[in-house]
Amino acid sequence: LIATETNHPKSLLLLYWKPLKLIRIAIDLVPTFITAFSWGCVVGNSDGQFLAIDYNGQPISRFGTDKNVSAIASYGDTTLLVSTWHEDQGNLYILNLEHFLTL
Repeated sequence: LIATETNHPKSLLLLYWKPLKLIRIAIDLVPTFITAFSWGCVVGNSDGQFLAIDYNGQPISRFGTDKNVSAIASYGDTTLLVSTWHEDQGNLYILNLEHFLTL
């Protein structure tokens, strides 16, 4: 499981069930969105800044967009769906993360 903390906004919690272990990792953005992949997760904020992290808490890549993000979702193993909204128009972007990741 991956979670955020209210009292520590620039951190993520990684929770492992077997064996039970909780890891807090510091990140350099305040995440608004989190989506999971088989290799790790992508966290992002509404300003369009993203950070890819493996399940050991190690950063893999940092990337961004100049759009205001309203939602993200994973699709497959390396595709990130990014929804944006500006004035009265919404858009859906499909990002191939293979260009950003070194797995």
